[in-house]
Amino acid sequence: LIARELAEIHEPVESLPHASELTGDLSPHTITDDNRAFVLLLVNPDDIDQVTEIEDRDSVIQEISLHLNRAMRGTDLATHYGGAVFSASLPYTTIEEGSTIAEAILLDLSGRSFLHGRLKLSFSIGIAHYRPDTSATHNESPLELFRRANWALNLARQSGGNKVVIWRPN
Repeated sequence: LIARELAEIHEPVESLPHASELTGDLSPHTITDDNRAFVLLLVNPDDIDQVTEIEDRDSVIQEISLHLNRAMRGTDLATHYGGAVFSASLPYTTIEEGSTIAEAILLDLSGRSFLHGRLKLSFSIGIAHYRPDTSATHNESPLELFRRANWALNLARQSGGNKVVIWRPN
């Protein structure tokens, strides 16, 4: 027994506590399914094609980005996705909260003038929501969440724009 104990390799990693030991002490308020809920917004100005000058278009995109970032909470992230599409990631957010935020963003952006007051734009917003389901056998991919938000955005634009559409399975 002594020879066997001496022959074993002792790595510092082996002395670390197991995951079950670490998570056993977590309070019920740490990471729950509701805390992992996530909303993705895709925001697009409906009338951006009327801005033909590249410098003006860049200026409008910068103004929209600025207003979106000001509207976000500390945990949210608004980014310029591409073209004139913006993405807003809202972690720890239910679909109801995400819808309220999207409506407030739509109201704010649609009420603003761009290019020093020379341009009014309407906006379309598509929403997709992820909420972990403990009974599911697999988690949905971020790509699927993006596809759903993009589908909702396209539906908002095709139905006349200036609205928020939430992706729903039905």
